[in-house]
Amino acid sequence: MAAYIAKFMYEYWKDLGINGNFTIVPVPLHPKRLKKRKYNQMELVADEFSKLSGYPVNTKLIRRVKETQPQYKLSRIERLENLKKAFEVNKNEYTGGGILILDDISTTGSTFEVMVNELKFNGINNIVCFAAATPF
Repeated sequence: MAAYIAKFMYEYWKDLGINGNFTIVPVPLHPKRLKKRKYNQMELVADEFSKLSGYPVNTKLIRRVKETQPQYKLSRIERLENLKKAFEVNKNEYTGGGILILDDISTTGSTFEVMVNELKFNGINNIVCFAAATPF
């Protein structure tokens, strides 16, 4: 499914007409969740998106350092609280250019908001967020 989702996202991305050099950053999982699941579905999508776009994937720029509860049952305020201090940026991994954050679902935008704030706090400001699905 990753290839199909990436193709769908890439076709839409092209229609947006956003230009520039981007690095793809899939929303990271906490190491415990990754160990349990055995893969990060958005890394798989990011790899396929990379093949289509030519943008590199960077899974080391930002990592999830706080184990959070699943977001789907939480309100927007609860989601923001749940994600507080959940991500950490490794500025040594930033190579310049734009950052394209990929996520599977964006319900309230909380994950994107927290990641963007952390990137901006670390001086990285050219950020685009892109989700495969949203209820809006």
